Amino acid sequence: MNFFDKDFRGDETDYYEVIGCNHFSSHQQILTEYKVKALELHPDKNPEDENAAEKFALLQTAKDILTNPETRKDYDFWRESGIPIPFGRWRALQNVNKCSMHWVATSNITEPMVQPTSSTSSAHSTKDSTPSSNPKLNSNQGFSETLRKFNNYEI
Repeated sequence: MNFFDKDFRGDETDYYEVIGCNHFSSHQQILTEYKVKALELHPDKNPEDENAAEKFALLQTAKDILTNPETRKDYDFWRESGIPIPFGRWRALQNVNKCSMHWVATSNITEPMVQPTSSTSSAHSTKDSTPSSNPKLNSNQGFSETLRKFNNYEI
């Protein structure tokens, strides 16, 4: 079996199939189908079925997810996207992985990121005439304005 053919969603079942409707069903249709299925699968109606409580709990979960507009929207997105993790875990991780990336220059870099130009422009600021606190930049004053713009996210 190929790695990509494996089902990483686990034993996740389609909640629309559990209730007996499709993703175009309205809120009222879902509730009606749920009531019919709840009468069929209730553990008190099926004392001989050992899995009746599990089936009823799955039906309850399906109803809870599909009758809440926010979770239904998330479930529909998850279902259509084919994300290879179970819906419950995916929903739990939705707000966890929020981060941003920042670039950091290490101190062992010896070459400048911007190459010096041979001629100095008259548009250089007065900041160029003052020596920089970084000794690596003091030798290459021709590109300090470009480096300043780069560091200030102007280019």
